[in-house]
Amino acid sequence: MWKPLSEWMAGFTRPPKDTRLGIERRTVLAAGIAGLGGGLLFRIQPLASKRTFNPALIRPPGALAESDFLSKCIRCGECMKVCPNNAIHPAGLDGGIEGVWTPVMRMSVGYCEYECNLCSQVCPTHAIRELTVGEKQKVHIGLAYFDKNRCLSWAYSRSCIVCEEHCPTPKKAIWLKRRKCSTPAARK
Repeated sequence: MWKPLSEWMAGFTRPPKDTRLGIERRTVLAAGIAGLGGGLLFRIQPLASKRTFNPALIRPPGALAESDFLSKCIRCGECMKVCPNNAIHPAGLDGGIEGVWTPVMRMSVGYCEYECNLCSQVCPTHAIRELTVGEKQKVHIGLAYFDKNRCLSWAYSRSCIVCEEHCPTPKKAIWLKRRKCSTPAARK
């Protein structure tokens, strides 16, 4: 039933010919060439040579410059876990192969809380610099824009303050300001 240890070790170190792994020279050579080719493909990717940067990627507040960020971020996901409004998500291939699973802000899903700096506190490699709440509030994350054709106040001269009401900053980054109408149709 049980084999002695010496017999088992002999079978382990020198297995019978019919159970040996059949590695041929051509298989090893093909694997080596494939590995070398894969490494070269990483080097020709635009972000690897610092030739481009995808402006659609919005990194969390306090993130280092893109090349430093990519080299320091270990893709642990801690910043994504602590985001209270679910604004930080893993990047797909939109950041290139090097940027897969790095944190990006998806403002269409959630917004960056004005009084929060948790993502900078939990980053173990400091790819996201630790910021105080005051420092974080001064960080320019992005520039909002609106479609003038869909905005009720702009396109139809109607009273609407939804943007102002939903703005999370206490001093309101968005506010409604009356404008003078210049077209005769708008004055009626």
